[in-house]
Formats: sequence, structure tokens, C-alpha cells
Amino acid sequence: MDTNAPVPSSSLPPAPSAGGVPERLASPPVVSPASKSVTVAPVVPGFDPTLVRCAVETHVHELMWKDEDLLRRITALDEERKKARTQQRVRLMTDGYRVDEAITPKLHNLGRMLTRILRLGHPLDLFVRAGYEHQAFCLPSKKGNRLVMCLHSGLIASLSSQELLFVMGHEVGHALLTHGETLGIDFDNPYFSPLEVLRIRALERAQEISCDRIGLLACQDVRVASSALFKVNCGLTDRWLSFDETAYSRHFDELSSMAEFIDLADASETHPIMPLRVKALIAFAKSELYAKAFGKSGWTLASDEMELHVDNMLEVLTPDLSELETGKEKEAFNQFLIDGALLVIAADGVVDPQEVAWLKHLTNDEWSREELTADVSRPEYRQQLEQRLNACAEVLRFKLPELKRARLFRAMCEVAQSAGGILDAEGNVLEELQQKLGIRLEIARDAFQAAQEAQDESGDEVDSQSEPPASGDASTDPMAEIFSRANLSAAALPQVAATLRELRSRNLPFPEAVRALISWTITASRPKGVLTAAQGRKLAVSAIKVCRELQEDSGSGHKSKATPADKKIQEFGLVALFQKGETVTRGESNEPYVVVAVSPSKGRVFIAPADDVLTVEQVEPHELWKDPTEGAWPPELAD
Repeated sequence: MDTNAPVPSSSLPPAPSAGGVPERLASPPVVSPASKSVTVAPVVPGFDPTLVRCAVETHVHELMWKDEDLLRRITALDEERKKARTQQRVRLMTDGYRVDEAITPKLHNLGRMLTRILRLGHPLDLFVRAGYEHQAFCLPSKKGNRLVMCLHSGLIASLSSQELLFVMGHEVGHALLTHGETLGIDFDNPYFSPLEVLRIRALERAQEISCDRIGLLACQDVRVASSALFKVNCGLTDRWLSFDETAYSRHFDELSSMAEFIDLADASETHPIMPLRVKALIAFAKSELYAKAFGKSGWTLASDEMELHVDNMLEVLTPDLSELETGKEKEAFNQFLIDGALLVIAADGVVDPQEVAWLKHLTNDEWSREELTADVSRPEYRQQLEQRLNACAEVLRFKLPELKRARLFRAMCEVAQSAGGILDAEGNVLEELQQKLGIRLEIARDAFQAAQEAQDESGDEVDSQSEPPASGDASTDPMAEIFSRANLSAAALPQVAATLRELRSRNLPFPEAVRALISWTITASRPKGVLTAAQGRKLAVSAIKVCRELQEDSGSGHKSKATPADKKIQEFGLVALFQKGETVTRGESNEPYVVVAVSPSKGRVFIAPADDVLTVEQVEPHELWKDPTEGAWPPELAD
């Protein structure tokens, strides 16, 4: 149940006030279809569902939302996923069956009953999808004026009508309490640290407790609610059960005695263990909060006392993270940066002047080459570095997102390359540092490539003086001017010069020749290609700047408030040269593809065959070829 998390329902208007409740909600108690002897009554007019929100949820939410950086990343992730998540669930519903009173009257009546009991301010559309899984979800409609619920048929087959009413109330609770903005964040997400994910999972577990309470308000029988949770958890049916919620709740007490064995894996669960949820439901059923939801004056447990019980239960199965939480990641980051660099320098036993210069630039401290040489030659010095690195890495692995740890690894790559290349011994140390930081291989490779490109850029200006860019006077030959400004490395110049000669031989109009040059640049900047990604970006930017200057000199310069193309390329790379809707070709094939979408931040282009636009795949820019005479080119390159 609830493995498909609801999307945020912030678009829903607030619950109606007591004076604004429609007459159709002011109804008498309803007889439950589960048992003729059990009646369920609507909550009091003006009932605010946020009142039953678990206190632990409120507390954890407030603590997390004080971290503005974490909130920004959660919000960005949710915005990125919201459209895809909604489309996916719409497909689930369109594949299923929309409940019709004439065909499935019992299910239809359950939906009406839930609406009346909880005094929902919006109509509820109920769908059923074929599936053995015990899954359900509820979310606002696109316009936010309806609630849409989907139940899997396996769930319906396993539960009684009143148990199903509990599940439906639980799922509606996610929508009413606007859950969803933190759901679906995995431990391998590079934008969040493991400790942040653990906190998010703790919030999610508290959210389940909150929604269980709304489910109990719907079915109004704690034994029914508990048996629904039990069946969903273990898959047993009434054939095998003589369920006792009190007996089942005692299972939690047995688990509590093993709290010392609880580790981070247990803390990573998104849902609390079922005996805990049943025990929390029993406490809620006895509480002042539950009684007041129905206008009753008798209860056996004050709300504060009930919340304390739930807090203690959740705390029992939470491992002690205090040592990690108190670790100072900024200090650990800086210490790892210096010690990691020293370990790289010590790898080959030789301290190069460039490595000393790198340390001076990093720390603004004076470093003596002679003293460093003496230090790195001592085994005990390296052992001290290893010990400090291990201590810092433990803090960083849990408290910093993987991408921030990758910045550290990139710095290690930069110091390894600063002396002109990476030896086997330095490569081994880099691999060791990657493992200490817990960085995946593909992310480590990206960091290494970024360090290599930065090294290329820093050396390009010097290298480019070793050979003229191409024949021709830059002051009169715009193509030569483009190459001159790009300051490419000597290694790339022969192939670049050959490309220039080939373009001149074709006697193309200048704008078309520049577009042909940039088309070549896109494919030439592939991994292990003639150009690095940084060089390809510089060449394209240089071409656009030269063209714009020529247009301005002739009085036909393109004026636009939009960001100039060269700025976009500098920020995002060559992916900025592609636009949605244009036709391109891929690799050596001449088959046309249509650009479906472009993701500048990820450096990816989404394409589909021209004759099958539904078959979409994502590729890198250098896999594509743009025809110089067609496509969407920046205005600076117009004829």
C-alpha cells in the first residue's frame, strides 16, 4: 500500500469552514457495508485534517525546512518529476476502470461514503487497475478541483469493505496533508547526502502515521484498521485469521528489545514497521484528538500524551546518528582536500614544483619543496594522512551529496595532473580516494574529465603559440580570426587547419561555412575526439563572436533581449546549439531525427526518428550532425 506516493496537493483549496459546509455533507451516521452493527459518522463540520498530523512529522518537517539549501534541492527535484509522475499515473488510470455505480455499486458507495465521512471539499473519482500488488494512491486532478484515487484489484480482493475504507482514507490523507514533495528520493541520488535521505525517510515514516489516523477516521474501528494493515503487510486473508490488534501490537514490544541492533539500513525504510503502526493507531483511537474529531467529550489519553507515546515508538527504532550529525563537514572537507592532495603528491615520492604551486594556490600558505620531500618520504607521515583521511571521509560520505564529494575528487585529479601527467602510482591513489569518498565510477570519470579539460584550457593559450592556426591573415580572413581567438592546443591544430582548408576549397558563403565549421566542431568534440569538450565550446563561441562583430560592422547586427548564443554555449556547452523541433542526423547515418526536447543542464538532447516520433531516446550533442543549410541556428549565424 502506498508504494506509489501522491504528488503535492498544494493546489487544493483549504478545507471548508464550519459555516461553508454544503448541506449534503451534514448527513446522519452511515451504516458500514462491512458490518450491519457498525455505524460510521461524518467528522464534525469544519473539521481540519491537519489537526491529526503526527507531531513527529511536524517537528521533522520544520527542522528540515530550516535548511534552505536542502529545501531548494527538494523543490527543484519535485518540479522536475511532477509532470512525469502525473503523466505516469494518468496512464495507470486510463489503463484501468473508472468506477461506475451501475457496474460496481459497492465500490461506488464506498467512494461516496468516504467523501461524506471526511467532508471532502472536492469530488472523488475512483479507478481500479488490474494488479496483484497491494497498492493505491490519491492525487489532485490537473486543475486541482477533484481528487483522483486508484486502487489495485489485488488490494480490493484481499480486504473487506470497511478495511478498504481505511485504506482509501489513508490515501486521501496524503492529498489532504499535501505530502509528496519529499517522496521518491533514493540513496543513489547525487544531489542528496545519505544523512539527508535518512532524515527524509524519517519524515516519510511519520507521514504514514498521520495518514493512518485519517484512515481510522474513515473506518472508525481500530480493529478493522489494524487488520487492513496486517493483511497488506503479510498477504493473509480472513480464511486464516482471528485477528487481535492488541496481540499484534505486542510484536513491536519484542522488536523494541532489539533496538541496539537497529542500523542505518532499518532507518532507510519509508514506512514504519506494521506492529508500530498498529500500536500508534490504538493510541490514537483512545485520544482526545480522535474524540474531538467526532464532537465527543470522553477520551482516555490526552493528545500530548498520545503524541509522546508515538514519538517514543518511532525513536526506539531509529539508530543513533548523533556522532555523524555533530561532525563538521566544512572542516572535514578542507582537511580532506589538503591531506588528499598531499597523499597524491607523495604517491611517486617526488615533489614537483607545480605540485607545490598548486598547494600554495589552494591554501594561501607557504609550502617548502624540501620539507615536503622529506615528509612524504616517511612512512609514518603517510600513515597519519591515511588516518585523517578516513576520519574525514566518514563524515563526508554521510553529510555531503555525492556531487559535492565529486568536487573534492576533481581537486585530487587536478593536483595529480598539475605536474604534466598521471603516473600509475598517482592513479592508484586517486582510485583509493574515490573509494574513501564513496563516489560512483561514472561520476568519478566525469570529475576526472572536467579536471582534464580545465588543464587543457589553462595550457591552450601557451600551446597555441607554437604553430600558426592556419594560412591566411586573421585581420582579413574571418575564418582565420575564429581559429586565432579560440587559442586551441597545438595537438588539435593540424586537424583544425585541414578542416579550414577543406571549407575554403568549397567556396561556401561565409555564414554557411561557419555553420559547417560548427557542425564539424560538435562531432569532433566527442570523447577521445580531435577536440575536447572545452575546446569545442571555445571554437563555437569564437565563431559566433566573430560573426556578430561582422554583422555589427555592416550595420545589420541582430538585436535581441535574449541571452546571446555565445553566453549560452559558455554556460551549457554545445547542447545550446540544438532546439526543439529541428531535424538532425545521427552518427554516420543519414536517417533524419527530430529534436523532441533539449536539457541544457544535463547536456542531453532528446531525439526521435522522423517517422516514429514516439520512440524517444536521449543522446549527447556530439552524436548528432546539424546540416549547415537547415535547422535552427543562432541569429548571429544567419545569412
